[in-house]
Amino acid sequence: MIAPCTRKKDTECQCSDGYFCPPGCEECVKCKTRCPEGQVIMENCNATTDMKCGPPYPEASAASFIWVCIIPVVSLSLVSLVGYIIYKRRKPNSGMKKENKESTDHLIPDGNENVNFTIEGTAASQDRLPETAERENLEMDNREQDLPNRPSSLKVVCSSGQSSGRNDVQSLNKPAVRIKTSRMETLEKAYFQIKDMVGSDYWNTLMRKCDLSDNDIDNIKHDNAQHFDEQHHQMLKTLRDRNGVVAAFHKIFAGLEEMNLYGIYENIINELKHKDLIIKETED
Repeated sequence: MIAPCTRKKDTECQCSDGYFCPPGCEECVKCKTRCPEGQVIMENCNATTDMKCGPPYPEASAASFIWVCIIPVVSLSLVSLVGYIIYKRRKPNSGMKKENKESTDHLIPDGNENVNFTIEGTAASQDRLPETAERENLEMDNREQDLPNRPSSLKVVCSSGQSSGRNDVQSLNKPAVRIKTSRMETLEKAYFQIKDMVGSDYWNTLMRKCDLSDNDIDNIKHDNAQHFDEQHHQMLKTLRDRNGVVAAFHKIFAGLEEMNLYGIYENIINELKHKDLIIKETED
């Protein structure tokens, strides 16, 4: 408390050390205690703003930019110089090559024989053209008939609305899939099992495609250091709290499709079918 209540104004309060309250807030929020890896403190936490972080040594970027400009120019100059030296060394040899060419002119066959050979070869080629073209067309038709019908790539389309308490998820060449919301407890358990079905190599990329920011991911990692399973659980929880569990499923399906992880997508769908959480419908 900064000032007590009086007849003219209410009690004035201020956050304790280690907490901040931005304008318009109702309660104090704990300040960050450290910056993400690779960043340094730019501004300490105060009563109204959280700690601000940024990249270290901003002046280094300017020096790097200068080197990026200088190195290509120097390299291009060296290449030009080497090319000029090679050209100068080869130029005196051009006269010798011309003389050697003239000395071998007597080896060329008689002009009439050359013309006759060319005419005969051209005529033979023209005689074979219709037969060759017909055979190639026939082979092309056979190959087209033998090719199987390839299914187009999986495309997940999430509907924006809800109907009868269910949300639609559609794929390009598959029946519509509806997620049941009547058994929310079972649905949420299946949702958090996704962390066991997606490999660690793909996890952070998938979360970014589901609209979690790098700052969200870094903060969760910092708060749960060395506990990777809990990190993944908290990221899924953040995604669910912001969007709802069904919309979170939609974002994960779309992210897997964009990353071409169709096997993981099918595993999640099969798990939902096994728990009787989706309905498969025939295409219209």
